[in-house]
Amino acid sequence: MKNRDEGAETYNFYDSILLDDFLEAAKRAGLKDNPDMKKIAPFLKNAKKILDMGAGYGRCLEFLVNNFSGEIHAVEFSDNLVELLKRRFLPRVYIYKQDMRKLNVGNGFDIVLSNWGSVNNLDYSEQLQLLKDLRLITTKSGIIFFETKRKQFQDEEKPEKKQSSRFTHANTNKFFLGYITSEEEFKEMAKVCDYKLRITEYDIPLEQDKIAKRVLYMFEKCHQ
Repeated sequence: MKNRDEGAETYNFYDSILLDDFLEAAKRAGLKDNPDMKKIAPFLKNAKKILDMGAGYGRCLEFLVNNFSGEIHAVEFSDNLVELLKRRFLPRVYIYKQDMRKLNVGNGFDIVLSNWGSVNNLDYSEQLQLLKDLRLITTKSGIIFFETKRKQFQDEEKPEKKQSSRFTHANTNKFFLGYITSEEEFKEMAKVCDYKLRITEYDIPLEQDKIAKRVLYMFEKCHQ
């Protein structure tokens, strides 16, 4: 992710989207009923403290509030979305207006989430640094989940590993540039950062017999 001046289109994108637009987008993506969170749910029973990065309008937070009794923390960089999260979830959830690249949320997290491709706001090097940073704020048995769309290999014509994929909102034509990381690249990151990586691919049935192809990456520390 670029800084605020350089990446104004990213902030403008998220600040300009209404709640109804997010809900409709979640429906189109097949995430409205939280298939990703249902896959993470079995790991909640042993957790005491969770961080949701890129919390957006609170889709995952709503699931956590209803299914998890421990501490819930959330990071979001959009001004409008932070205010929405505060209205919806205070005081149950600790909410921070922060960039994932500059986390200041304390430590001791058993689970860290970055769902619906929020990590794709960062380029390759920033995602790699984020995984390094998360080692410092997670417990010895801490687990990190990155959930995103499925992409087996990065486009060879874009080897620079920078933001290159254009994400456009259908109703407003607002857009931002992101980076869709491939399975091979996440494996590379896990090796560099000393994580064991589990990969769960899954399909979500959509309307008109379409299928959304999603993947859940689960990073576990090899050594502390």
